[in-house]
Amino acid sequence: MRPRLVSDEVLLDAALLAFAELGYEGASVRALCRRLDISHNTLNQRFGSKDQLWHAAVDHGFKHLVGELLSAITTAGDDPFDQLRASALSFLATTRANPGLIHIINQESARPGGSRYEYLFHRYIAPINELGLRPLRQLQAEGVVRPGPVSTIFFYLTTYGLGLMGSHPESFDSLGDKDVDQEQAAAQAVEMVLDSLRAR
Repeated sequence: MRPRLVSDEVLLDAALLAFAELGYEGASVRALCRRLDISHNTLNQRFGSKDQLWHAAVDHGFKHLVGELLSAITTAGDDPFDQLRASALSFLATTRANPGLIHIINQESARPGGSRYEYLFHRYIAPINELGLRPLRQLQAEGVVRPGPVSTIFFYLTTYGLGLMGSHPESFDSLGDKDVDQEQAAAQAVEMVLDSLRAR
């Protein structure tokens, strides 16, 4: 029988999801091969070791996220508030479509100092922070929004607050909101954050 042909994109999406759900240690390459119905040799030939597969999957997912954020900010116009709104909505839409992105961050940030966390932080988390919060810094300099550490806003937007909407969309049902339009809910939440930032 000829080996099953599976695109690199499908393989990397599945690998990212496996690492996100199970963590690096818990994600077995053998189990991943069974899930995709491909041979261990096929996966090894394309991506090498498990560590190389993790890096390839992370690069695949996070490069797409960065591209979406750049596109959103570029098309938002010159108003920093519009740029901030666009980047937040883009972040939520992209992580809602691929919740493994947030789960991977949560998995690795539980082990700070490790090589995988350092790779994630320096290659993606810090640049995404800078990209998304650049307009916020401009608004602070102009006195339009409240002063204070911008990292507070970043962590709320990406992980502990709005990030929950992207990484755990099932939370709406469990908290009593049935059949929620998640795009509308995201827009409402972003507007609430932006309103709270405005200087009084």
